[in-house]
Amino acid sequence: MRPADWEDRILQEHKKLRNKPQMICQLLYLQFVRQFPFYGATYFTACFNLPPRGFFEYRDENILLAVSADSISLIHGDQVVRTDDKHDF
Repeated sequence: MRPADWEDRILQEHKKLRNKPQMICQLLYLQFVRQFPFYGATYFTACFNLPPRGFFEYRDENILLAVSADSISLIHGDQVVRTDDKHDF
């Protein structure tokens, strides 16, 4: 999508919310973003193999560990491994 298309789309959505109270807009926003699987997650870089000179060395692997209140997910390229197990810590 081109930047101009994004701008048009954002303006159209903004016009729908023009006369709504701020609190309602904030609730609609939260309702929208909470549907995403990684909402509220904290991301950590990870690796399968220890780099030769330690963890602070540049890594060839592009792996993320996403930790949220609901799950822990391993993200490697297009692959996502997610655990939805509940644990009492």
